[in-house]
Amino acid sequence: KDNLQDMSKCRRYLLFLTQFFSRCCLLILGYWWIEETYPENTPNVTFPSFLERKNAPKLFVGNHVSFIDGLYILSRCIPSVIAQANTVKIPIAGSAISSLSPILVPVTDKQRETLKDPKIQLLERTKSDAFNRAVMIFPEGATTQANTLIKFQNGAFEPLVSVQPVVFKYKYKNVDPSWTGDVSAGWLLFRLCCQFVNKLEVAYCSPVQPDSNDVQEFKTKVIEEMKKVKQFEVSPLTVSDNHFLK
Repeated sequence: KDNLQDMSKCRRYLLFLTQFFSRCCLLILGYWWIEETYPENTPNVTFPSFLERKNAPKLFVGNHVSFIDGLYILSRCIPSVIAQANTVKIPIAGSAISSLSPILVPVTDKQRETLKDPKIQLLERTKSDAFNRAVMIFPEGATTQANTLIKFQNGAFEPLVSVQPVVFKYKYKNVDPSWTGDVSAGWLLFRLCCQFVNKLEVAYCSPVQPDSNDVQEFKTKVIEEMKKVKQFEVSPLTVSDNHFLK
C-alpha cells in the first residue's frame, strides 16, 4: 500500500516526520526561504495544486547539484525514490528510505533473484493508477557543478511517459553548494552552516512528453526545456567517465 490514504498510521507518521526533519535540515543549513517558479501557463498556482492538477506527470527529473536537492524534494512532496537495495538496512535512515516506497536497485546476485529490474519497477509506477505519488529521479546519476549538466542516463526516459523537469538554481557568493568529487559531505555541511543565509530557487518547467519511441530524442527535448529557465553548459561526459570522476 503505497498511497498515503492506504498506509498504516505508523507509516504515515514516519513519512511526515521525514518531511518535517528535511525542512528542519534546510533551515539549519541557511535555506530559510526557497523561491519556487512555475510555467507561464499556470499563474497564481501553489505547489499542492500544481502537483495534484489533472494529468500531472508522476515522474520528476532534475539536475543534481547537492544533497540539498534531495532534502528540498523530501520536504515538499514525499516522493518515491531510487536507491540501492542495501540502503534499507542502514539503521534509522534505512527505515525512512523504506517508508518512501523506493525503487530498489539490486547490488548482489541474491538481490537480483528477488527484486525486479529497476526499469520494470519504474514502468509499473509511472503507468499504474494505483500508485499516485511522484517518483523523483536525477538522470545524471551524480552530483555536478551548479551550471553544468552531464549526459543523462536512459533509465528515467525509457518508460516514454510524460516527465516533469525540475531545475535547482543555487545563488551564492562565498559558498558553492555543489557536492563534487573534490568536496567531502562533512566539509560542505560545515561551510554551509557557517553562512547564515543561503539561497535556492526551484523552477518547475512545463511537462515534456515524448514525440516518438526515440529515447535519445526525448532526453534532448527535456534538456532543452530545462535550458529555458537556466543556461546550462551541457557536457558529453557521463557518470561512468573516468576523466569526470577524477
